[in-house]
Order: sequence, then C-alpha cells, then structure tokens
Amino acid sequence: MGAKVDKWTLRFLSMAQSVARWSKDPSTRVGAVLVSPDRRIVIPGYNGLPRGIEDSTDRLLNREWKLRTILHAEHNAILTARQDVSGWTMYVTHHPCSNCAAVMVQSGIGAVHYIRDDAFEDKWRCSLETAGILFKEAGVHVEGHRLWMG
Repeated sequence: MGAKVDKWTLRFLSMAQSVARWSKDPSTRVGAVLVSPDRRIVIPGYNGLPRGIEDSTDRLLNREWKLRTILHAEHNAILTARQDVSGWTMYVTHHPCSNCAAVMVQSGIGAVHYIRDDAFEDKWRCSLETAGILFKEAGVHVEGHRLWMG
C-alpha cells in the first residue's frame, strides 16, 4: 500500500477519469485536469482529434493515422487554457509521454499527478523514461498514485 492520497489530489484525479470518458478513442481514453495554484480554475482536456476534424470510427480505428493526428489530453488542456499556466498542476489518468512532458515543461507546469498503470507504463517505457528526465531537469514535481476508483 502506498501513502494516503490527499483529498484534493483524489478529487482532481477522479475528475480526470471522468473527463477521459469524453474521448472517442476506442483503445485508450486519457483525461487531464489542469488546475490553478488557488484551485479556482480547473481546465479539462482529453485525447481527441483537433477541433473541426472528423472523428469517425474508421479514422479512430486507423492506428497510424490516429497516432499522427490525435491531441493528447495534457496538450489539449494547456491549449484550452489560453493563458499563462506557470506554476499550475496537471492531474492525468496516465503517465505523460515525452512529447506531453516537453509541452508541460515549456508551459511552466509546476507539478504532475497521474494514476499508475503498470501495463501502460510497460508498453510506453522508453517515452515515459524520457518524460521523467525532462520533468526532473526542469524541476517539475511528479507523483504517481495507485488508485482503486473504478
């Protein structure tokens, strides 16, 4: 058993799980919640195609096309914010990939909390290790949590 998760982290990770359900991706649904330091602004993001782009089942089942075009949840939340997010915290349903880590570092995100998923982390190990290096060098606090919230 890991350390107890504080109530705000639990709330925002639970919210990220709800947001993930908005994704139409048939294989992986990722949700993110970007939260201001005072917790008064909460911005959702989920993995999906860019605004105005047809998100038909055929397109979403074409893995190669989907991987080239889909916006990740973290990036989507940052773009939706449309403001400086320096010092904000990102709550995500999965460990961020290296590309999302780079975007978060460049955006000034101060902390990242994510839900641990061993199968996902094994599958994307190389990208996640690179993400870890980026976060560490940039001084971003990163914490993975094992949750049983369904």
